[in-house]
Amino acid sequence: MNESLSVTLFGSPQFRFGTQPLLGLTTGKTQALFFYLICQDGPISRELLANILWSEMVDQQARNNLRTTLHRLRQVLGSHLIVTHHDVTFNRDESYWLDIEQFRICFRTGFASGQRKIDINVLQEGIDLYSGDFIEGFHVRDAPEFDGWMMSQREQLRTEAIQTMEGLITHYLAEGHHALGLPLTDRLLTLEPWRETAHQQRMKLLTIAGQRGHALHQFESCRQILEDEFGVAPSPETVALYEVIKQGTYDNSGPDDLITPSPPYSLTPLSPLPDPYATLSRLEPLPDQKLFGAAEIQTRLRDAILEPERLWLVSLEGIGGIGKTTLAHDLTRQLVGSERFYDIGWVSAKQEEFAPDVGLQPTEHPALTATNLTDALLDQLSTRAHAGASAKEKQATLLRLLKENPYLIVIDNLETVADYKALLPLLRQYANPTKFLITSRFSLRTYTDVFCLNLTEMGQADTNAFIRYQAEARDIQPLMAATQSQLDQIYSVVGGNPLAVKLVIGQAAFLPLSQVLDSLQMAQGTEIDELYTYIYWQAWNLLDEIARVLFLAMPVIPSGTFDELAAISRLKIEQIRQALPQLIALSLVQVSGALEKRVYQLHSLTETFLMNEVLKWQPNP
Repeated sequence: MNESLSVTLFGSPQFRFGTQPLLGLTTGKTQALFFYLICQDGPISRELLANILWSEMVDQQARNNLRTTLHRLRQVLGSHLIVTHHDVTFNRDESYWLDIEQFRICFRTGFASGQRKIDINVLQEGIDLYSGDFIEGFHVRDAPEFDGWMMSQREQLRTEAIQTMEGLITHYLAEGHHALGLPLTDRLLTLEPWRETAHQQRMKLLTIAGQRGHALHQFESCRQILEDEFGVAPSPETVALYEVIKQGTYDNSGPDDLITPSPPYSLTPLSPLPDPYATLSRLEPLPDQKLFGAAEIQTRLRDAILEPERLWLVSLEGIGGIGKTTLAHDLTRQLVGSERFYDIGWVSAKQEEFAPDVGLQPTEHPALTATNLTDALLDQLSTRAHAGASAKEKQATLLRLLKENPYLIVIDNLETVADYKALLPLLRQYANPTKFLITSRFSLRTYTDVFCLNLTEMGQADTNAFIRYQAEARDIQPLMAATQSQLDQIYSVVGGNPLAVKLVIGQAAFLPLSQVLDSLQMAQGTEIDELYTYIYWQAWNLLDEIARVLFLAMPVIPSGTFDELAAISRLKIEQIRQALPQLIALSLVQVSGALEKRVYQLHSLTETFLMNEVLKWQPNP
């Protein structure tokens, strides 16, 4: 099949081979798979494709459905699709045309770096291609991961279309071409009615066209929309423009060769910036924990959050007690009052917490749903009362708020698969230019639009430094005088988990160190039992039976290769391939080594837990 494939994904999807319609894409899942593949560069694993379209099903059923759908799609696309046992690729060596790909080429070249003028013809070509939102009106049942990806693509393309329109309007305004500029302001305000800069541009163009009354009426429309949606007045710049037009003194002369369209992350607040002290007061108290051994991941996390585009969803992952919340706190306090974000919100999903000196305690946080997440953020970020509004109205208000200015929203301790499946589609809608930082024990690496960072335990040197720091801060003299051998004993039992180390430090204040470590190794004592429960109980319950078998076998060789795990567990290769991702996703196992020889390693504390505590959780025969 060597005819050129033509695909239109703006507005209602259309596909053709040469001059003939492309037949055979009759089911929603087949179309969804096609849409996803043609938008990706390079091969996509079968595992990822099955998760994106059939995440609600067990693995084997999802793979069977993918196999059937791929067969159907390959019959339609022929050599445009490359399918192997491991992955699938849309073949870009075959002749094809894709509207969103051409649109993005126009977007990049129209705003080419280093040019002082935009390329009007190229940008106009791009706008002509934008006939509607990405696969507008398309929906596929029971595929929340695909829905999330679709919404993310739709929002990114819409943002690029808005930037393109702004650049063209700015040019037409400078040239006085009101007949060309006014239709574009109509399109822009249809996409974002609350965009104040677009109202300003339309007021100017109407004035140039000799329609001063319409320009003044446009100001009233702008004022009413801002009042209705955000409860704020127009900016001083808009008011000043209104007064100049009203007095008949508007002058459009000036430099016309500098085109600087606003990127989607620019900070153009419609109201004064929030008081940084008010922002700090609503964040949860800063944990009394200095960060040790986290310099590299601190830098990577900060870079990801400050990245002006992309990376709208960032996930900080790691086992319980490893310091994720502390790291998130440290970052947010660095950014309070900065020009990068208009404001910062913090919502916790934590249901219980473990304090080494108190034990396991419930928190006052309700289970995080779309409704109470939206309510919490509106309470923090909006000055208006929303008590009488419906859930849909509240979500619409928050959406507009988060789209108008870039916020940083931290969602702490979003722990379960159910949480993610319920909330990720909503977060994708709220994101861009707003960024979300999520902390969790559960990994989101299978979600292609989430940037994931894994926080691992402290190394031995950092653990020793952490112990001495805590001992000095709490004035525990015997521990301050501990020998290197005694510090090594602590690390050999608990590893570098800060929460577990703090438990040892607290108990060492009144018990012999050997007694504390023996109790940990034998899982004796209420606080120790609660520590293991807090760190591992939820993760253990999320594992299927095969993953539990592999997990229980790992202490025999706590740092082994794939082949060694197969030998000691006596599981089939396919079973290990299915089980390992579960253990890794829940931060129970670390992966290291070379690409062709991966090594799977247990934390020291995890090994201790498996050798002792997990036996209590096994059901009686």
